[in-house]
Amino acid sequence: MVKLITGLLMLLLPVFLVAAIPPGVNSAAKFNERGKVWVLENGGTQTVWYATGAKKSEGGFRSGHRTGSWKYYYETGAIKGEGEYSGNLKQGIWKLYHKNGKVESTGAFRNDARTGTWVFFDTDGKKSGEGEYRAGMKEGPWVFYYGSGQVSSKGSYRAGEANGFWEYFFQRGQPFQSGNFQSDVRIGTWNVCVGPAGPCGKEVYNSGLTSGAPRVSGLNPAQLPSQDIKAGRNNPGAFLDSMEGEVPDKVPSSLKGSWND
Repeated sequence: MVKLITGLLMLLLPVFLVAAIPPGVNSAAKFNERGKVWVLENGGTQTVWYATGAKKSEGGFRSGHRTGSWKYYYETGAIKGEGEYSGNLKQGIWKLYHKNGKVESTGAFRNDARTGTWVFFDTDGKKSGEGEYRAGMKEGPWVFYYGSGQVSSKGSYRAGEANGFWEYFFQRGQPFQSGNFQSDVRIGTWNVCVGPAGPCGKEVYNSGLTSGAPRVSGLNPAQLPSQDIKAGRNNPGAFLDSMEGEVPDKVPSSLKGSWND
C-alpha cells in the first residue's frame, strides 16, 4: 500500500507543479513544457511568460504566426528587443537592448536576416561599431570604436569574413597593426607596433597559419574581427586596452635582430 501511494504521488507531482501558475501570469495561460514558459493566445495577440512569472514577450499573433509589433524582455523586466514581424519573420527596423536598458544595436531585418546599416553600442551607450549587413552577414566597410569614440579598428568584410586591408589602433589613435586578411586569415606582410610609442616593424604571415601567436604582435590569429563579433565582443579593439600607454618590459626576440620582411 505504501508503495502504491508513493507511486501515485510521484505521478501527480508534475501536475501540481505545472498547475501552480506564478503571480503575474494570466490564469488562462498554458504551460509549454518544452520551452519552460507560459503562453496565452487571445484576441490576435500572444503573451509569453518565463517559468518564474516574469513577462518574456508579447505581440500580434494570427494563424500560428507572429505579426505586427513585438517586444521582448529580460527576466528582470527590462526590455530586450522590439520591432516588427510579418509572416513570423522579423522585418524592418529593430532595436536590441543591454540589460541596463541602454540600446545594444539597431538596424533593419529582411526575412529574419540583418540587412543594411547596423550600429552597435556598449553598455554605457557609446557607439562601438557600425557597418553593413547583406543577407544576415557583414559586407563591405566596418568601423569599431573605443568608448572614447576613437577608432579601434576598421576594414572590410565579404560574406561575413574579414577580407582586404584592416587597421588596428591604440586608444589614443597610434597605429597598432595593419595588413590584409583573406577569408578571415592574416596574409602577407603586416605592420606591427608593440606599443603606442613603438618600436614598430613588419611581420610576414603565411595564409596557411591558423594557430599560434605571431612573434611580434602577440595577437593570436584566432582573434579575428568576425570571430570577435560572433563571440559577442562588439568592440574588437577591447583586447588592446591593457596595452595603452605601455612599452613592454621585455623586448620580443624578433626585435633583437632584423625584421622578417
